[in-house]
Amino acid sequence: MLSPDFKPTPYWWEGLPPPTDRTVPPARADVAVIGGGFTGLSAALTLARAGRQTVVFDAGDIGHGASSRNAGAVTRMLHTGFAHMAEKMDRAQFGALTKEAADAFDAVRNLIANEKIDCDWRMSGRFLAAASRAHAHNLRVEMDFMQNFSGVQCRWLDASDQAQEYGVRKGAGGVVVDGTATLHPGKLAHHMAARVAMADAVLAPRCRVLSIARGNSGFSLTHELGKTEVRDVVIATNGYADGLVPHFRRRVLPVQATMMATEPVPPDMLKRAIPNGRMVIDSRRAWRYLRASPDGTRLLFGSLSGYRDDDMKRMARKLHAEMTDSLPEFVGVRISHCWGGMLGLSFDRIPHLGIHDGMHYALAMNGTGVPMGTHLGRKIALRLLGSSEGRTAYDDLPFQIRPTYTGNPWFVPWIARWWKFRDRFDS
Repeated sequence: MLSPDFKPTPYWWEGLPPPTDRTVPPARADVAVIGGGFTGLSAALTLARAGRQTVVFDAGDIGHGASSRNAGAVTRMLHTGFAHMAEKMDRAQFGALTKEAADAFDAVRNLIANEKIDCDWRMSGRFLAAASRAHAHNLRVEMDFMQNFSGVQCRWLDASDQAQEYGVRKGAGGVVVDGTATLHPGKLAHHMAARVAMADAVLAPRCRVLSIARGNSGFSLTHELGKTEVRDVVIATNGYADGLVPHFRRRVLPVQATMMATEPVPPDMLKRAIPNGRMVIDSRRAWRYLRASPDGTRLLFGSLSGYRDDDMKRMARKLHAEMTDSLPEFVGVRISHCWGGMLGLSFDRIPHLGIHDGMHYALAMNGTGVPMGTHLGRKIALRLLGSSEGRTAYDDLPFQIRPTYTGNPWFVPWIARWWKFRDRFDS
């Protein structure tokens, strides 16, 4: 089921320029941004254009974490669930958080338009498929919230009409959502990094920060290529936090999400699977999500979030089984790419930004890193600059911990397996 030229790397990296050379960071700068994904790049672009000498550190290549490994979905919503949020907070806070999540969509769209970034932006919409009758009821509740708080247009499709949007073997209907988009995340990350470099910021790929010491006039960073003294620090590592700041180790759960790309398939076959080319997300606890590649030749499929396995050939076989369970017609289609990336989750399933021990941070995007990471990265930079535009509904929310969690998410794969087991019995 693997193609002869199978690659354990993201499909999104195909055709992109090679990574930039390793650069020795300067001994002094105004700001160190730790994390070279959408959040860090957005913060760095804002800071550099405001005249701050900025260095972007990343343990890997710039943009090669989750920012170029995700599905390329641009939503107007959090993945928290509207009904869940409405139960946990008062109406005013609920409205403010959901409104800003919708605003984040516009922030990304405006960035792409203003910077003239070619990243295959498409107002595709999405289809939220109910995997069972019980899930269909829950999705109808969510649909009402979506229309009232996210600025999207929705309509319900019964199971008998579901093939109009998703050629799944079995289903219980679902919600058609207009007003969301898809893009090529690899291209977006590449072009954002290029804009940051053009603004005279320093990109320091493959330069892990080993420690941060706070002094009287700023911070001293020890990294793999030496030391850099800065006045301010921005933490934008999301699911790649690795314990650099122990405070965040207990608050951010790194969870692996895995995707694959099929080899090119006949256009009519792809058309039967997703007739209108929408992003499809089904309601299983063990999510399945799929879309067409931007050139319309391949199916991109993700599932089994929470499973931790570095063997991408093995994961490709597992994902192939998930895909063909939903789309039996694809049983003979081979896999050309399979890759994983780390999500950053919080216990309350809400993004967080603020200041800890003098360091600014924007973390825990909870699977909405394209819009929320880009939006909150800019906001945390504006806050650092002292601008009133840096205010957000997410400012300094309580960043929850659990007494038994110290930074090792050993329990996540077991929860993922339990969810998958429960999915079998939903009706």
